[in-house]
Amino acid sequence: MVENIIRHLAHKQKELGRELTAAERLQEVRHSTKEVASPMFFGVLIITVVYVPILALTGIEGKMFRPMALTVIFALAVSLVLALTLHAGVVLLLCANPGSAAVPQQALLLTPALSHSRGRGRSHRRLPTTESATTPPASGDDSLPPSRRNAE
Repeated sequence: MVENIIRHLAHKQKELGRELTAAERLQEVRHSTKEVASPMFFGVLIITVVYVPILALTGIEGKMFRPMALTVIFALAVSLVLALTLHAGVVLLLCANPGSAAVPQQALLLTPALSHSRGRGRSHRRLPTTESATTPPASGDDSLPPSRRNAE
């Protein structure tokens, strides 16, 4: 959605050779939102249809899985509504001049928070992964502990 809006805004601005007015930006945002609304809706609809049979479960299965299915269906519906409304509005406000490399003032407010979170993520030690347990050995010798390799 956001990528399509920015692409349309930049294309229209390049076509006209000047910055877009507020009315022109609004028109391009509406056009680009309508362009992707149908594929987004049907994508969400297809995923939602997969969860509908879970709502028909009875007994202990229904008690276990019905809340999960309802949560997923509700989350998909809300995310679709937000994508079609809020995202388009935020892009309209933040991208005054999509053809330039200038950073919008609103985005600069997020820079300290983002740089802090990136630094905090690097300071943690790496967690062990399951790669060593799932990767097959390269040769027969690699499967033996070092003490047994020397003994043979």
